[in-house]
Amino acid sequence: MKKDWLYDVFVAHRGLHDENNGIVENTLPAFSAAIDAGYNIELDVQLTKDGKLVVFHDDNFKRVCGIDADVDSLDYDYIKKNIRFLANPDVTVYVPLFSEVAALCEGKTGMMIEIKKKGDEFYDYNVEEALLNELKNYKGDFIVKSFNPYAVDYFRIHAPSYRRGLLCYKKTLDEYKPETGEKVREILFDKDKKVEFFDYGIWLLKSPLYNEVKGTMPIFVWTVRSQKEYDDNKHLFDNMIFENFIPKEK
Repeated sequence: MKKDWLYDVFVAHRGLHDENNGIVENTLPAFSAAIDAGYNIELDVQLTKDGKLVVFHDDNFKRVCGIDADVDSLDYDYIKKNIRFLANPDVTVYVPLFSEVAALCEGKTGMMIEIKKKGDEFYDYNVEEALLNELKNYKGDFIVKSFNPYAVDYFRIHAPSYRRGLLCYKKTLDEYKPETGEKVREILFDKDKKVEFFDYGIWLLKSPLYNEVKGTMPIFVWTVRSQKEYDDNKHLFDNMIFENFIPKEK
């Protein structure tokens, strides 16, 4: 049987980062380290003030850079030149454009691309449109996913060949606002609109929503942080997104 990169290879959370040794999450060195170690990578995309698609997790730079400014409040040139990481302030380590990460990964590893949105409800498709434009000519392996169901469903409509997943941290669908909960139910259980996989917080395994989804599609978990955590729970999911340890062979 042909190997499926998505389910047969572990996924390094924001790359194979190690801040104690200056390898910062969601940077080119972290992604290079994951490639060298043979892992897939998970990464996050969002837009700067001037509409550049960058790879960065938080809405704000404070946690990893010590600067209290939102990503979408600054132009990319300013970010690249002036925003430094606390774990490695070298000017060669910077917030990368998605296009740079894609060029690094193409043909070498699979990308799990998380679309960052400020909430689960619909408000615009700006990030999705920018990402679709970047992916149109991409030849490597990738999937798109988000906590926001409207972001995920955008790609069903505009790029139906793309593999899609839903991220979730809810125990039940009732925790969503009613309209959003209905959209989530649609993309989890409607046979014509459903995503390929469910991407769930590991602490939520065996929740009511987990039990409802289990058996209907593959399940990923995030974020596994030890071999013991993986070994104790691996019978409950199909693949994992990990960080802070080097897992044994899958």
